[in-house]
Amino acid sequence: MNINSKLATSLQYFGALSLQSISLVLYSLAAVCLYAGLSHLIFFFNRKENKKNIIFTFLCFAHILYFQFQAAWYSSKTSLEAFKNIQGAYAAISLVVLFEIWFIYFYTDKTFKKSIAYIGTIVFTLFSALSLITNDLTFTPNNSYIKDLNFFGFYKL
Repeated sequence: MNINSKLATSLQYFGALSLQSISLVLYSLAAVCLYAGLSHLIFFFNRKENKKNIIFTFLCFAHILYFQFQAAWYSSKTSLEAFKNIQGAYAAISLVVLFEIWFIYFYTDKTFKKSIAYIGTIVFTLFSALSLITNDLTFTPNNSYIKDLNFFGFYKL
């Protein structure tokens, strides 16, 4: 074994070690979101007229999904497993944005039109579902577009 292969092996080891430590941080953030989400769920059951608490609960749970997919992505052993976790992270981040829209709507005492929240709900629910059922939104191992941007299969850059 020459010096270059020893160096490459040690760099791979430390790279994997740092990705696992990032996964630990993500799991810690998920635990904080779980605590905050469950606390606001209890607040909602005590005061059901306050919709902000249930929306914030859903927002926290969507963050938990996102952190879980990111941590699983960093700990992936194969590229196929990594791509599936990336797709899950895209779906989860769509849910985060969706719940963020509704949280802002209720938190600001409905200062913008409800139609904007409904349009955001439709768009981000559709994107979240398409992130999981189609491979055109993300890179996949069997259909990767390294130099091309493929948007829903309709438009390529």
